[in-house]
Amino acid sequence: MYYTYILIYSETSRYYIGSTTNLKNHFKKYTSGKCYL
Repeated sequence: MYYTYILIYSETSRYYIGSTTNLKNHFKKYTSGKCYL
């Protein structure tokens, strides 16, 4: 599945927040606007 995400850079790690659900996972591969789960 594809989830559109917003990149938020924090001091310690990166958080990927999906448009439908809040995701705090580090994705193996990600593209602009979409991430591979």
